[in-house]
Amino acid sequence: MKPRILFLLLSAFFITSAYAQSTFVINGDCKQMKDGDKVYLTYKANKKIILDSTLVKNRKFRFTGTIAEPVKAGVYHNENPMLIEYTKGSISLYLEAGNIFIKSKDTLNNATVGGTSLNRDMQLFQDKSAVLKETAAKYKDPDFFTEEEKNDTAFVRINEENGLINMHNRIILELAFAREHPESQVSLELIAKNSWQKKFINETEAVYIVLSDSMKNTALGLTIKENINRARRIGPGMEAKDFTMYDMYGKAVSLSSYKGQYVLLDFWASWCLPCRAEHPNLIAAYEKYKQAGFTILSVSIDTNRESWLKAVEKDRLTWTQISDLKGEKGEAYLLYGITTIPANYLIGPDGKIIAQDIKGTMLATTLEKVLSNK
Repeated sequence: MKPRILFLLLSAFFITSAYAQSTFVINGDCKQMKDGDKVYLTYKANKKIILDSTLVKNRKFRFTGTIAEPVKAGVYHNENPMLIEYTKGSISLYLEAGNIFIKSKDTLNNATVGGTSLNRDMQLFQDKSAVLKETAAKYKDPDFFTEEEKNDTAFVRINEENGLINMHNRIILELAFAREHPESQVSLELIAKNSWQKKFINETEAVYIVLSDSMKNTALGLTIKENINRARRIGPGMEAKDFTMYDMYGKAVSLSSYKGQYVLLDFWASWCLPCRAEHPNLIAAYEKYKQAGFTILSVSIDTNRESWLKAVEKDRLTWTQISDLKGEKGEAYLLYGITTIPANYLIGPDGKIIAQDIKGTMLATTLEKVLSNK
């Protein structure tokens, strides 16, 4: 190819790319921020995490940049989100073409966003969910329980129960909002989040159906459809699907070998903190009902054998543990359409699924109901 032709083609490419970019501006005004405070902005572009920062002056801060398409972003006060797991002061917003504002009488935690269509939609949702947020604040996240609180069964129970109630109410609110705003990317992302929850897949699919075609045909919209299809593969009332894997000692174990017993088919991994946090509940259930025809079969989706075995030993899991060490490409993981862990299925002696994703107090009450006469 002649150099001049190549130059013209490359020039056209870069001009096209430049036109594809949109400029965003964020103007923040938070009354309790101080001069010299640092504000961070982070988002994903071209499969890379972008981190920007600026300083506060006269309680104000400003960011400018370009993006190819609207993207979710986070703004953080005096905390670099790349260096810490939990942040104390932050707010989410959408980067899109136009002038975006962040305003607060104090700090980012109580700020409002607006100025562009997606940010107006997101703020509308935040306003609608404010009551749920206040309710959730009254109870403690299990991730932050002290050792003393973990040993207080009444405290743990009431926090778990109210956490489940609040989660359920939030899902209802999110899906109702999405139904009312079928053209919004905010709705698309709310539906996507819930499409990973198999327990609410019927409600999620009903709202997904009313989304605009432009939303359904996005990459995220297609992911939602895939999650719905995966969740439909198996559920309560259906026959459990048989499979065979090897246990920690190299022995082949088939799910069908448990026929005649109540078995909790449990999916977990050593790196999954919620899975590990659920293990005390599984141990309690196993010890209470193992003489009543109940057992547990745990499937690890680890890929590292040593990590798997260490976690089994550390958590003192005494029932059968199996894995093919293929992670999310594992036979059972795909066969059961698992989307998130921990996940489980309670299977009856006849091989049919009784319940799915029962954890914490729900696990205890379900087993009590099913096995009380055993």
